[in-house]
Amino acid sequence: MIKRALNNLTNNNLHNFKFFFTSILLTLSLNVGSSDTQTFSKDAYLDLSKSYTYNWNNSPNYTKKDNQANKLLKQVGTTIGSAIGSTNSDNASQLGNKITTGIKSQLKNQAISNVESRINQKANEYANSFGKGKTEISIRKITSKNPDYSLRTLQPLTPFDDDATELTFVQAQLSSGENFGDRRNTFNLGVGYRQLLEQGQSIAGINLFADYESKSKHKRGSVGLEYQRANFNLNVNKYFPLSDKKVIGNNTEDPLAGYDVKFSGQVPYLPWAKVKATRYIWDGVAQPNVKGTIFGIEVQLSDSVRMEFGSEDNNTVERKTYARFTTALPLSDHESMTNFSISKKAFQNSNIVNLGDLEFVERSNKIRVEKLLNGLPIILGEYNAPTVGAKCILYNSSGVALGAASTGSNGQVNLVGVTSIPAGLVTMTCRGGTYTDEATQQSNTPTPSLMRAATIYSGTGPLTILASPLSEVAYQMADTNIAKDIVKLNADVATAFGVFLNGVDIISTIPSNANDGAVANDDAGKVGATLAIISQMAATNGNSATDVIGVLKAAIKNQTLSGEFSSAISAFQRGVSVAAGKTSIKGNVNNVFDALVGRAIRKISLYNGEDNDPVPTVQDYVDIDIGSVSDGSLSLKNLRIAAEKDRTKKDSVIEIRHIINFQSKASFKINLIAVASVFENIVFTSPTPTLTGDSRVGDITWAIGGEDANKFTINAKNGVVSMIARDYEKPVDKDKDNVYKVTIIAIDSDKNTTSKDLGVTVKNVFEFVSKTITFDGLDYITLESPITGKIWLDRNLGATQAATSRTDSASYGDLYQWGRKASGHQKRNSSTTSTRAPSIGDHGNLFIKSDSGSTDWVKLKVDENGAERTKHWGMSQNNNICPLAFEVPTKEQLSKETVNIKNTSGAFSSFLKIPSAGFRSRSGNLLNVSTGVGLWTRSAVADSGFPSEFLAHYFFADSSQAKFDTIGRSYAHSVRCISAF
Repeated sequence: MIKRALNNLTNNNLHNFKFFFTSILLTLSLNVGSSDTQTFSKDAYLDLSKSYTYNWNNSPNYTKKDNQANKLLKQVGTTIGSAIGSTNSDNASQLGNKITTGIKSQLKNQAISNVESRINQKANEYANSFGKGKTEISIRKITSKNPDYSLRTLQPLTPFDDDATELTFVQAQLSSGENFGDRRNTFNLGVGYRQLLEQGQSIAGINLFADYESKSKHKRGSVGLEYQRANFNLNVNKYFPLSDKKVIGNNTEDPLAGYDVKFSGQVPYLPWAKVKATRYIWDGVAQPNVKGTIFGIEVQLSDSVRMEFGSEDNNTVERKTYARFTTALPLSDHESMTNFSISKKAFQNSNIVNLGDLEFVERSNKIRVEKLLNGLPIILGEYNAPTVGAKCILYNSSGVALGAASTGSNGQVNLVGVTSIPAGLVTMTCRGGTYTDEATQQSNTPTPSLMRAATIYSGTGPLTILASPLSEVAYQMADTNIAKDIVKLNADVATAFGVFLNGVDIISTIPSNANDGAVANDDAGKVGATLAIISQMAATNGNSATDVIGVLKAAIKNQTLSGEFSSAISAFQRGVSVAAGKTSIKGNVNNVFDALVGRAIRKISLYNGEDNDPVPTVQDYVDIDIGSVSDGSLSLKNLRIAAEKDRTKKDSVIEIRHIINFQSKASFKINLIAVASVFENIVFTSPTPTLTGDSRVGDITWAIGGEDANKFTINAKNGVVSMIARDYEKPVDKDKDNVYKVTIIAIDSDKNTTSKDLGVTVKNVFEFVSKTITFDGLDYITLESPITGKIWLDRNLGATQAATSRTDSASYGDLYQWGRKASGHQKRNSSTTSTRAPSIGDHGNLFIKSDSGSTDWVKLKVDENGAERTKHWGMSQNNNICPLAFEVPTKEQLSKETVNIKNTSGAFSSFLKIPSAGFRSRSGNLLNVSTGVGLWTRSAVADSGFPSEFLAHYFFADSSQAKFDTIGRSYAHSVRCISAF
């Protein structure tokens, strides 16, 4: 109540004080204008202030009605106040003139301001009468020849009403005004998405923008995030250039990447004050990064008047402070001052946010650039292919370095800041860097450690100087006479490459990049294609990029370059050196090395049918006026071309036409046995036939003929002949003589033919049928060896059954002393005697022991070499212990059957089912029963080297080994009989 009464009592006085205070603030605004962010003295190439000066509240201008008398009185009063405020004792005499001039200027500015305001007001009213979006139109400086203007709009893309919780929108702005010292037109286009969060208390959004400046053709993109509440806003924007540097007049401009973070929020408990903060960083290219912070406080003095003060700290200029006074004119007679009281609540209206406010995205809409004075237009570069990261240094004729820079992705760099170069010799050295080799397609290939170029500079105008293997060869050839000879030698190197480089300036011509696609048949394409073939020369010979320079130098000196270069072209067009997993660019140089007809002739003449050869197409033949080749006949025509290996005989249209229109004659023979045989019931497969004689035309197709052709099959690709198993007893060949006759035929792709007769004889095979043989009261069953096909008895002699396990005692059988007949001594429990037999005949049923005097069971001098007993354990009827037609095996026979046996388990699992029967020692004792195997052979040791050692061969196995050994003949072992046939 007290406050309201005080306001009523002093209303008129306060109103008058308000205008007086306004005059003071206007004067203050003029006085502090030099420190305002709009007039900061930043680097010549960068003006960061303008994008950060905006209405943080997005508040509309206040348009309040007032009579013209009041307006004029206020303006005159303001002018007089300003004149008085700027007058002191030194210029008091100028007061009258200031007042007169000020009033005239004020009246003029008021008229202009009224017109601008009226235009903007009507334009905005008209623009916002369409759709649901929001549009702002601003026109300024209408009295100038080029008024500034700005048109920006935000339009929803999704259905939108007061209850919407999501908004997708497009924002566009077209503006024209001063930027970087001259007039620029900028277009900004973005799309954004906002969502109402926290039950309507906040808004979060994301946006993408593209910026384009028409004069400079600069392009930039950005991505931004925003967060809004009723009491504060936060915007984060990341900017990235989409275009390269541009030369604009005498300057080079580089669009900069960077980011900014903007914050605006109410000061807690002070609803009439806001804090503003901006952090920005722009990434320098040739200059340091630009980093700055703006911090300010905005105070609302009344509904129409605001005061902002703050500072900007930037690493490129001194720290600046600013003060800014803004007002919406005209002022109302009823406008009241802000109540500068402290609120009881930290934030007011904290729950009020609305997507319908359609707030514009806060971002820097001007494209920030780095702007440098060009100086002389100088381009340095290094090329095998475009070399990245090479450090190049330019020198004048005195050897003084003029500048250095590193090459970019295109192999070049603009050397800036050099304003003059004396006329005469200029040289350049480049070190380091990598490139993608054209021949191998290996990336990050290291360049030679040093690459140089030299030329004579006129003293004026631009300079382009490029180092390459070509320039390095010329540089080395010049040696100490470089200033005198370099121009001639540069030309000589070009001439050495013939029509491909003759007359081309190898120093200043920027090569086309063959890795990026087909190069044109112009100077740039010729140099680029030549460098690609030089890479092939290095790859073919296993040279490094450094080594190939010496090869080129020697080839030019020895006049062998033409042939070597031609061979390298052929290899390149075949892609023979392309690294595994890489794709050849062999077609990218064809425009240079051949015109239409020449290229087709070269391609056809180079075709030899090899995997890497470029294959001629129908169009290639059409290009040389041979229209008879179609898709259906192309393969045969190319085969005829490939069959002619001498390139000089197919390098003209006449020769090519003759080759493809006539059969390519070829005489060849089949190498294969004329007679073959196969056992009955076994499939016959021939060896793979080979061919000798002339080279065949294309692939060979194999076929068969002859009287028994229907009994065979042939693989049409490799010529292998097969016949199913035939029965000897039931022949089906034409002559019924078991000789099957077939003719093998080989036909190449051009119908050249040869043939070979083959006769396959089917041989009879003894067909095994298992039988039961009764011998000495026991039944034996015959077995066929799966290894040798031999017939064996299924058990040891004397065994009542074949072994069912390794320790099956019924399968152990008898134990024979070597060479004795079945006299009864072989029984496991037979009695023993120490009396040796006088002969190898029958000497009773006793087991004859031996001692140290002799290891044999017969007396000394009786069959000491064992020959007789070897014979009689064979087919002889005297001492043979096996059934009729069977015998004791030799060591050789038994070893073939036991080759895979490694121990007693293996012996039992073999087809012979050998049990662990043990043996009797020479004293008659049973040993190793169930743990060891011993099988006699009938093979004797003729001479052991010791007078008392008489030995024979036997097979032995235990749990860890299996082998053949020798042992005394008085030992007793198992015997397994083998068929004698």
